[in-house]
Amino acid sequence: QFASQFVYRLPSTVIGIIVYALFLVASRYDGSDMDVDSDCVIHERLMAIAILLSVGGFFISFFGFLPCFKFLLHSPGIRQMHQATRYYHSAARPPNLIYVTDGGVQDCTGILQLIRRRSPRILLVLAAADPADELGVLRTTMNDAAKEKLASFYDPTEPRRDVLAALDDFQHNKDATYLHLGIRYGWDMADELSPHTVNT
Repeated sequence: QFASQFVYRLPSTVIGIIVYALFLVASRYDGSDMDVDSDCVIHERLMAIAILLSVGGFFISFFGFLPCFKFLLHSPGIRQMHQATRYYHSAARPPNLIYVTDGGVQDCTGILQLIRRRSPRILLVLAAADPADELGVLRTTMNDAAKEKLASFYDPTEPRRDVLAALDDFQHNKDATYLHLGIRYGWDMADELSPHTVNT
């Protein structure tokens, strides 16, 4: 693993070393010698080349979907700048290096994406820290689905009942091993009305 990371990062590391060396050499031509004009010209040219390499490398990193520029995506500094600019890589093939998170920033359950896809059945294995069975993570996801007007939830045993009452029943019934909820996709009356289910 270390060898593969070293090989992938080597080209961008070499570019970084060259840029640093150019800045370092340029700082030596500060005009302290007798030939001030000549020193200034060399200083300006070296600084221009270093800045051009830095800005140019960052600019072409947004074209990392091209095979010739893919090596730039392995630079930790460039990846941080991509995250800061909220850049999303799009290509026919995935990049060699990707970030994978648990979705905790938006949805700890992972079912929100399945709701967007209108999956007919969803099995949720909820392993959040919830000793009192409050199902706070699920409640948050249900609220997010309602805010985005993606779907609404209901109790299949009694659709006229508030779905939150079904969650409360599950919390107080210590013999219950699962929770069965219904999903109605869409928000307007013209949307799909066929029932779907989610099991927790």
